[in-house]
Amino acid sequence: MELRQLEALRLIARVGSFQTAAKQLNLTKSALSHQIGTLEDELGEPLLVRARPKTYATPAGLRLLTSIEKIFAEIGEIKDEFNKSPEAKLTGTLRIAGSNISIAYVYGDLIEEFVTEHRGVNLIFHATEQTDDSVTRVLQRSVDVGFAVFPQTNPNLISTPMVSVEQVFVVGRAHPLARRRIVSIDQLREWPFIRFEEKTGQRLMSDQVFGSNNDYPQIMAELNDVEYAKRLLRMSLGAVALMPIFAVRREIDAGILHGLRLNSGRIVQEGGLVHRADANLRSLDVFIDECVKMRGKKIRMLGLEHYDEPIFGEDLTHAGL
Repeated sequence: MELRQLEALRLIARVGSFQTAAKQLNLTKSALSHQIGTLEDELGEPLLVRARPKTYATPAGLRLLTSIEKIFAEIGEIKDEFNKSPEAKLTGTLRIAGSNISIAYVYGDLIEEFVTEHRGVNLIFHATEQTDDSVTRVLQRSVDVGFAVFPQTNPNLISTPMVSVEQVFVVGRAHPLARRRIVSIDQLREWPFIRFEEKTGQRLMSDQVFGSNNDYPQIMAELNDVEYAKRLLRMSLGAVALMPIFAVRREIDAGILHGLRLNSGRIVQEGGLVHRADANLRSLDVFIDECVKMRGKKIRMLGLEHYDEPIFGEDLTHAGL
């Protein structure tokens, strides 16, 4: 079975004539009849009723024509998806992986802007729990692009930096440490700690600060939910947590929570997009180009001091500290 046979059958059923279809396909009538006869022999059923004044499909032919329409529709979508010409409408599917926190607080605006501009692209999202899940999915080709923390050193990946995020120690407004702006490791060890689960971006950063488990303060809770952590901090239980500034920006500005910086300096985590170096997908290329355009020329730095929101936008050249 060949595509040219399926195309020929579809055309004959549409125009109702071997002669007319043969002319449109630049074939002789006998050559076209031979193609259809070979297809019928292969399937073991007649597909067309050769009648006058019009040729029409048999029940078996109608079933096959339904499948043929699906086949050629998918072929058309594939051609559109890989069409690199600028004037071609962007269609196809783009599979995206990212953690709940990254999509909710940082990259959601980028995706929303892309959706608004390219309604023909079908987006499929995969929420990830651990930091490396999105990278693993990209490498396994189960998604096309992932939001990840940097650095990423796999030679099969291309990284596009988007943002630098300060990780701040956070306490409730009634906490004794809320009177301070700078805090030491020894001072932090005096208070119970809310720790994020292993292999999350937040856990990677707190492990760098405290080292092994033996160096942590008393662990009050271990979780993987930012809202859960913030609720515990507001309960005045004396807890401290290390969190990305974007997740607590509004609460700090409103005086509900208080942010602290380590006396040794800022704790910064970088992040952005990753995709396979051998990826060949027009929707992916456009998505990355538009994300970089919204980012601007400089990597966005989100620090403890106030920064502009939304984080990304064409009208912003950088987010100030």
